[in-house]
Amino acid sequence: MKVRLIMGLLALAGLGLLAGPALRAPAVALAAEGDLLAETHKAGGVGCADCHEEEPPQKMTPTQKCLGCHGNYDELAKLTMKVEPNPHQSHEGKLECEACHHVHKPSEDRCLECHAWGYKVP
Repeated sequence: MKVRLIMGLLALAGLGLLAGPALRAPAVALAAEGDLLAETHKAGGVGCADCHEEEPPQKMTPTQKCLGCHGNYDELAKLTMKVEPNPHQSHEGKLECEACHHVHKPSEDRCLECHAWGYKVP
């Protein structure tokens, strides 16, 4: 539960959706600007084995593992409901998290392939 809360705060901080300084402070301390998500996860106490099923890691973590900590698609859409248009209510359906969020390389705004909304993707 603690990991899910921390990661939810990190996601909200990255999207600029946290309202109060009491909520913003711990998330900002963990999610430094430009950090890869692997570093952000590590700062939040999430190790390689928490996401990867083998040691040493060999395969990409499946989306279901991401959703186990970050919440299902409906919960993610609620977290980003103030972002217009909501990136977690895509006309492309339920995308794999890795479509935008990368852990070991910089994340990307996949929507830029067609749109110019300019999301900041954590």
